[in-house]
Amino acid sequence: MMKGDDITVRKVNEILGLFQTVIPKLSMPLGKVPSSCNNVEHAFLGTGVYYHIGLRLNLLRISEIWLRRINLSELKLQLNYDSLSVSKSPNQQLWPILGRLVASHFSEIFMVGIYSGDFNEMSAAVVAELEELLTIGLNVDKHQVHLTLKLVAVICDIPARSSVSYVVGHNGTAGCDKCEVLRTRLNGQMTLPNGEHDLISDVTFRSQTRCHHRGRSSL
Repeated sequence: MMKGDDITVRKVNEILGLFQTVIPKLSMPLGKVPSSCNNVEHAFLGTGVYYHIGLRLNLLRISEIWLRRINLSELKLQLNYDSLSVSKSPNQQLWPILGRLVASHFSEIFMVGIYSGDFNEMSAAVVAELEELLTIGLNVDKHQVHLTLKLVAVICDIPARSSVSYVVGHNGTAGCDKCEVLRTRLNGQMTLPNGEHDLISDVTFRSQTRCHHRGRSSL
């Protein structure tokens, strides 16, 4: 992994820092890491493999720490989904799914899962666990507290957002993800017309009334 010019030791350390609940934070002790980890689920998807570290595991760990200092009744969750190039091959990318709890004080970023390959759809394991937590909440037995969970944002760049939403790319005819406007070609360029246009709502998105949908998003 650290041979040639594909990835530096510093970059490896940055990536390992996101897995601190499972493996060492620095690259030096990697030789002592087991070749398999029983508490990390994996599944073969598309041309690669997905490793699910877990959303509940991280939420419980952070909640136990926070409840030592403050009273909590609700957790507000942000998710981030993006690709990371780790080699010269365009078909070999890492797709980490990161999480963060919104707080007035410092809140760490944690790894929910990671996919290696050219697959670019949100894992069903993440969605299933998220739906369960949004419905029944989280029990922190150590403090005898029940917390509700609210998903406040899924943060992506524009290409990743089209993958998560399962819609056409931002340069498509119906590529605007904010309103109902359609692009037109002008002097060989795709352009957006001036003026006010109807905004896309949760209702219109879920009913898939526009032509920009490529299928049903797992979210």
